[in-house]
Amino acid sequence: MLKPRDLKVSDSEVDSVLMHINDDEDRLSAFASIAWSIVCEPGDGTAGLLVKTFGAAEALKLELDQVAPSRIIEMLLEANAIYSAKSNQWHDRFTEGRERWKARLNFASVLTAANTLRYLNGKLLTNQSQLWPLQINDLAEDDKSFQPHALWVRGQASNLPLTNRSLGVVGSRTATSYGEFVTADLIASPVSRNYSIISGGAYGIDSLAHRATLALDGITFAVMAGGIDEFYPTANNQLFDQIMRNGAMISEVAPGSAPTKWRFLQRNRLIAALSNAVLLVEAGHRSGAQNTATHAHNLNRPIGAVPGPITAPASAGCHKLIREGVAQLITDSTDLFDLLGEPIEWQSVAELTGLGPLEIRTLDAIGFGSLDIDKICSSAGLTKKEVRIALSSLELDKLVVRTNTGWSRSQTTV
Repeated sequence: MLKPRDLKVSDSEVDSVLMHINDDEDRLSAFASIAWSIVCEPGDGTAGLLVKTFGAAEALKLELDQVAPSRIIEMLLEANAIYSAKSNQWHDRFTEGRERWKARLNFASVLTAANTLRYLNGKLLTNQSQLWPLQINDLAEDDKSFQPHALWVRGQASNLPLTNRSLGVVGSRTATSYGEFVTADLIASPVSRNYSIISGGAYGIDSLAHRATLALDGITFAVMAGGIDEFYPTANNQLFDQIMRNGAMISEVAPGSAPTKWRFLQRNRLIAALSNAVLLVEAGHRSGAQNTATHAHNLNRPIGAVPGPITAPASAGCHKLIREGVAQLITDSTDLFDLLGEPIEWQSVAELTGLGPLEIRTLDAIGFGSLDIDKICSSAGLTKKEVRIALSSLELDKLVVRTNTGWSRSQTTV
C-alpha cells in the first residue's frame, strides 16, 4: 500500500491539501487525482491510460520516480492495457507526455489550487467520491478523450447526482430571437418534469438555457472551460451566481487555469457525457455546439436539433446533423421527450370532448410548459376561482399534474 512518502509528500501535506474540499476515503488517491488534473491538459490520453490502469496514486508515483518508459510499457502489457503491436507508439507518447508534464509537477501548484478552492467554499470530486456523476465514466472508453481526473465544483455540489436525469442544451453564441424563443419554450417541459439542464455558460443559447431553467425554479449546471475562480464570460457573473444557488459551476481544470480554445473543445465532451441527451438550437457549420454533438455521438447520447429557416446560417449545423441522420428533428416537447427516452402518451381530441369551457381554456393556457395559477389566469382570461375549479376537474381526469413551479399537462394532446 502506498504511503505519502511514496509521492514525496508527508501526511500533513496531504491533509493540508484535502482539508474541507474533499472527503474521499482514499486520501492519497484523491491527492494524486488533484495533481493529475493540474499536471496534464483535459482529455490527455497518455495520462488517462496510466491512471486508468494503475490508479491515480500509483501512476503519479511512476512519474515522480521517473520510471523508464520501456518499463512502463512492460507493465501496461502485463496488465493487458495496450497491444504489443503499438508498444513503440506508446513509448513515444510517454516520452512526450513526460516532457509536457514536468513543468507542472510540483507540490506548490497543488496546494495553491486547493487553497483557492477552499477560499471559494468549493468541493473537489474524484471518481471515488460519492457525488461523482457516474455517467462521466463513459469517457474512459475513449483513449483520446479520457474522463477528468477531478471535478472542481462551486455551488451545490450535493445536487450533482441530479445530472443523472438531465438534458444538455447548446447552440450559437449569437442567438437570434427565434433561437431564444425556441430554447425557452422547449426546455419548459423537461424542467417541469425534474430534468436538470446542462450547458456551458456562454453567451447566446447557453445563457438562455440557464436563465429559462432558473425562471422555472429548475436546476442547472454550467461546465466551464477555465478555472472556477474567475468565470468566463465575466459579463455572465450574475447569472453564474444564480446558478450556484441550486446548481453548480463545474470545471475539470484547477483554479487559475485560463479558458483556451483546446479547453473549450474538451469542456464540450463533459457537457455531452453529463447529459442523457443533447439538444442543439442554432448551430453553424463549424461551432462549439457541433463539437458537443460529435462528443455526444461518440458516447451514444441521443442528439436532437431544432430546424431553422433554410436561409439561416445560424441553423446550418442543425440542418446538416438532421440531414445526415445524426440528430433527430425536434419541433416540440413531444419530440424532445422521445429523444429523452420518455415518450408521452397522446390524448386524442375525441377523448377531450367532454371538457367544459373552463377546462378547455385552462388546458390551452398551460400549453406544454409549467405555469402557476396567476399566469394561467392571465393567459386564459379567467378568475382564480374559475381556474381552481378547472384544475380540480383536470387533475381528477389525470390531464394535469402539480409541479414545483405550478401546473403542467400530464400528457400531450392532438
